[in-house]
Amino acid sequence: MTAPCTIRNMDWDDLPSLVGIDLSSQDPWNYQRLGAAMECPYSLGAVAMAEQQIAGFLMYSVSDTTPKSMRKQNRIHLIAGLVKLTVAPDWRKRGIATNLIQKVEDGLVVRFAQNHPAGRLTLTVTVPDTWKEAHHFLKKIGFAVPVADGHPEIKKAPFDFCDDDGYVFERRREWSPVVDILDVAGAAAA
Repeated sequence: MTAPCTIRNMDWDDLPSLVGIDLSSQDPWNYQRLGAAMECPYSLGAVAMAEQQIAGFLMYSVSDTTPKSMRKQNRIHLIAGLVKLTVAPDWRKRGIATNLIQKVEDGLVVRFAQNHPAGRLTLTVTVPDTWKEAHHFLKKIGFAVPVADGHPEIKKAPFDFCDDDGYVFERRREWSPVVDILDVAGAAAA
């Protein structure tokens, strides 16, 4: 059953609630560590509100990795690294984490598509090998582990806040102008 929730930007007043929710996670962060992550200039956050309380939160950062050749074509390539995703125990398995990830992804695409008619967004997250439930969840919502030379990609998490090596999971989304899609369909029909 999916719980109805609204997603909003994270703010400093949320910090005590975030720490309380995070105590139940597999890798709880203390007040100082969550505060440091929020203070990081490249860090962004979203919270899921359900029944007037914070049901979960997602911290992430966004990087522009667009090569010059793509930029000349007014295309953009963004990477959003998911840093911390936690859902309160009472709200788990009710669609909160899926909703957080989807709303953040949709928001980034809408925001960057306004200035770049075509582009790609890659969501990435590094998950320790022992977190099998997280692996299953990510695969269920469309993430995959990239394979290089026949082996799954394992690397050090890209943020100072993560201590574990783990599997890198990715999900990609591309956008392009509707006009181009319609023009291709129209040309094929003609």
